[in-house]
Amino acid sequence: MRKYILLLATMIFFLCIQAQTFQWAKKAGTSGQDIANTITSDNAGNVYSAGTYQGDLGFTSLYWVPYIGMNDIFLASYNKNGTFRWGKGMGGTLNDAPVSLKTDGFGNVYFFGLYQYQLILGDDTLNSGSNAAFLLKTDSSGNIIKFKNIDRVPTNILFDTNGDLLTCTFISTQVIIDND
Repeated sequence: MRKYILLLATMIFFLCIQAQTFQWAKKAGTSGQDIANTITSDNAGNVYSAGTYQGDLGFTSLYWVPYIGMNDIFLASYNKNGTFRWGKGMGGTLNDAPVSLKTDGFGNVYFFGLYQYQLILGDDTLNSGSNAAFLLKTDSSGNIIKFKNIDRVPTNILFDTNGDLLTCTFISTQVIIDND
């Protein structure tokens, strides 16, 4: 009797499973190695992706971001139908890496990453010691709200019901916390 109940439950489970429908995929790249490391979406269905690239990066045939050196970082947005919305490239002469990417309930994008010595994003430049962490906050249209050095990169981030950013990280030395 147990075998029949288990078999019946298994059959019902597999009959109720519905496959996901493939919606879209996009290709952006260079002649070098390109890796998409993290992805998220917002309440409007827009998709945000971040990763590294090695060469001038073309999101579309008309929209390119320059390559600075070693591993540079990209941040890109597509609408819910897969149409390219905007993209950013940032980097320095050494290795740079994306770490985490989230959106809040207001459509803002929070992007955390790592860089060595210098990180250039358009007309803005961050400088620090040999290894550093950064926060880039944009609105949903890609306009920069905040671009700054931070003491540590969060290992996990989320937003509470008030829209407050909650983070956790590994701490082994003194940490400087500010209200900015």
